[in-house]
Amino acid sequence: MPDTQKVAVIGLGAMGSRMAQNIILAGHELVVYNRSDGPAEKLVRQGAIRANTPADAARQADIVICMVSNNEVSRSVWLAEKTGAVHGLNANTIAIASSTLTPEWSQELASFMAEKGVSFLEAPVVGTRPQAENGELVYLVGGEEKVLEKARPLLEILGSKVIHLGAVGTAMKMKLVINAMLGIQAAMLGEMIAVIGKSMEDPDKTIELLKALPVMSPLMTRLMGKMGPGDYSPNFPIEFVEKDLGYFVSALAGGQQNTSYVEATRKIYAEAMDAGYGNDDITGIIQLFSD
Repeated sequence: MPDTQKVAVIGLGAMGSRMAQNIILAGHELVVYNRSDGPAEKLVRQGAIRANTPADAARQADIVICMVSNNEVSRSVWLAEKTGAVHGLNANTIAIASSTLTPEWSQELASFMAEKGVSFLEAPVVGTRPQAENGELVYLVGGEEKVLEKARPLLEILGSKVIHLGAVGTAMKMKLVINAMLGIQAAMLGEMIAVIGKSMEDPDKTIELLKALPVMSPLMTRLMGKMGPGDYSPNFPIEFVEKDLGYFVSALAGGQQNTSYVEATRKIYAEAMDAGYGNDDITGIIQLFSD
């Protein structure tokens, strides 16, 4: 593909808007679509073209990236009658699903693309808002390697690493494993900090000691850095953590594997949502134990 491409970004939430910004900064032409108009306005002022429908966005692009919240929105954006992006794709377009989805839906979507003769990649990302803004995402990619090589120059603008895992479905499974491990550690840490605060004679000394011991991973140290001062500004909102844990259970357990620990952790995040914390960052899970 040429050095300068026309890229469509469908879904301008916290992640998609930052990815779109970096595409503009890299000198590519950008087409944007979002279900609400507001997030597109800043990008349009910088030269992006606003599309009226996902199909309209796809029709104008060499590469289409979709970054939305869940399976249901993904299905609507890609496949809605007349307006879905699939209706604007052609054989020269590469379609990329960067949302965190179930492997089953990603594979189903890939089949739709194959029927139209369109190249497809699943490319969920590891990282949150700061990494998206700085072009430091890690891309986990499922799909044909020859398609990835065509899309790689663009992905390397948006991320610091691009990892090919295999066929469609493999990357989504890996992303769900990663998010499950993150969710479990954050919930455990929130509970421990709350217990320490209520039960230990010197909570601050106890936490500082923990930080110095091998029991603390770098991830938990970063999470603790936000939990301590009560910084719950959303990078990975609790409602998305709960969704991804549910996807993990449905996609990877398959009725054969015991996922009781993940299921129990999902219930904790569901309780946090019921308590009104769903829009808070994953670190906000501590509020459930501190109440």
